[in-house]
Formats: sequence, structure tokens, C-alpha cells
Amino acid sequence: MVKYVRDGAWRESSEEFFKKIGFAGPARYYTRQLMNQTLLKLAKADPRICFVSAEGSPPESYEAAGIHRYRVMGFGIAEANTVLAASGLAKEGLIPVYSTMSWLLGRSYNNIFQSICTDNLNVKFLMSARGWAGGGGSHHEINDIAFMRCIPQILIMAPADTVELVKMITAGLKYHGATFIRIFGQPVPNLFEEDYPFQMGKAFTIRKGNDVTIISFGTELWRSLVASDILAKEGVEARVINMNTIKPIDEDAIIKAAEETGAIVTAEDHSVIGGLGEAVAHVLVKNQPVPMDMVGVRDRYSQSTYDKQGGWAILEKAYNLTADDIVAASQKTINRKKTKNIK
Repeated sequence: MVKYVRDGAWRESSEEFFKKIGFAGPARYYTRQLMNQTLLKLAKADPRICFVSAEGSPPESYEAAGIHRYRVMGFGIAEANTVLAASGLAKEGLIPVYSTMSWLLGRSYNNIFQSICTDNLNVKFLMSARGWAGGGGSHHEINDIAFMRCIPQILIMAPADTVELVKMITAGLKYHGATFIRIFGQPVPNLFEEDYPFQMGKAFTIRKGNDVTIISFGTELWRSLVASDILAKEGVEARVINMNTIKPIDEDAIIKAAEETGAIVTAEDHSVIGGLGEAVAHVLVKNQPVPMDMVGVRDRYSQSTYDKQGGWAILEKAYNLTADDIVAASQKTINRKKTKNIK
């Protein structure tokens, strides 16, 4: 049983999905289009919302959508200064939105730490992880959650599709405090129905099962559902949980899954160091230790496939982030559970 998910959506290729909805452009443009539409809608309803950018869209593009150019501030290729400007705007009661690629966050890390999060200022970071969709190895951000997680007083979320993205941006801008939303870059079909009841800070179980629990977010949720199909054919019922909020993480959902299934697998398009896997493991060690495995990028740099068709898919396979890798990790963890029970 899969709740609030389009029937068979995870079996549908992104190409099939975009053809069905009549979208002809690059997949990342579809994500960006819906993100911008949502932001403009919210900005029209709330005059406190403003936009800061480091070489972003010109004010004219916002003005054409009904947002005055004085609410749009560009600072050139100066990411650290952009963060400082956002800090000042937030102190004046505005809600600055800073949208760019995640790999640029490192250039302003100290300013985010000291000038935004120390005072928990109401700044919104909407950062595209690029998902290895292009741009070369330098643009493939696989560590952003790790270095943002260790900063106190910040909300961290990651949507699995554009339906959840819209709901997440809407909730994130209404929340008062520093907020980081990690936006995927790979082409992903919409998984969720429009009535999917997204709730900030709460994990959502979208498939039931008692043999193993797969916890994931972002594009890996799609692959986790594919993996659960494969496991079902082998007689294994996998529970699939969407951990859309990484910080604060839903500890109750993790503990319950450990108690009821006795085996946990995490899946993320991020480094296993400092990401979802370690966050889940931290909860389990303290509360309900069970066999666990992590699917994610190991301790290595990403590589460039900028000049290759389907580069993201090549890297996904090379770094063991496919549905088959989630299946293998699930089988391994179940076997460990059985061995533990025998003892």
C-alpha cells in the first residue's frame, strides 16, 4: 500500500512524465519554474518577502511578475556579501530569500554561521544541489547537508518531487527562523498526489512493511520505492519513509520503525558522512539499536560527466545510489537482523 503517491509513479521515467504533462524543456527548468512561481505567489501576498542573489535574475523579471524591483537585490559574484545583506534585511523585519546552487554555500559558511544562525534570523536559503545534472565535478554538491546540520538553530528540509517542493517552500517561508531547503537537480517524475499532507518536521510513511525500513528523502525516495517493488517480488515487505525534514529529525518515526521492523536502511544522494544516515544512526544508538546500513556517497569527490549524455545517471551508478544498491543494502541488513535474532 502506497499512500498519497500517484499510482505507479515510481515506475515511470522522467521522460514519460514530462511528455505526459507537455513540458519540453530541460528537467531542471521544470523544477525551477515551479519554485519561482511559488515564490512569486507568496511574495505578492506578503510584502516582507524580498530576494537577494549573487548574479541572479535581473529585477526586470520580477517586476514583470508584479514584484517591485526594490524588493530584488543583486550583489554580483559575491556570495558572502549576499548573506550579510540578507542578515541586515532580516533584522529590519523583512524575509529575504536567497536562491542559488548549494556548492556556493561554502564561500559564505562563516557568515551563515555568525550573521544568520547565531541570532536565528528569518532568512530562507533555497539551494539547488544540482544532483550531478551538469556543470562538472565542482558543481556536484554532496556535502551541503553535513555542513549545515552542525549549525545550531537552522531548519533543514529536502523535497522528493515538485509537489512536495511547493508545499515545503510555502511552509518554510511561513516558519520564522533560518531555513535551508535542498532542491534536487535530477529529472524526477511527480511522486505525490496534490493532497499529500506534508507536515514540516514530520516524517511520512508512504509504504507499509515489517521486514525492513528504508528511510530517504529527495530523489532517493523515488529509488527507494523502486527498490521496495523489487524486494516485494522476493517476498520482502519494505517500509518506506520520506524523511523530508532532516533537522529537526523525526526521532519518534525512526524509533517506531526500528521497533517494528528491526532493520533500517538510509538512502541519500549525499555523503554518508554528516548526512541522513548519520542523523538516523545517532537516534538509533541512543534509543533502539538495530542492524543498519547506509546508501550514499562514500568518502570521495564527485567526478565530472559534463560532456556525457545522462551524466547524473552514470554517476549515480558509479557511486552506488541506484535502486539495486538499496535492495542489496536491505537484504544485507535483514540477514544481520536474522543472525542477531538467532543469537
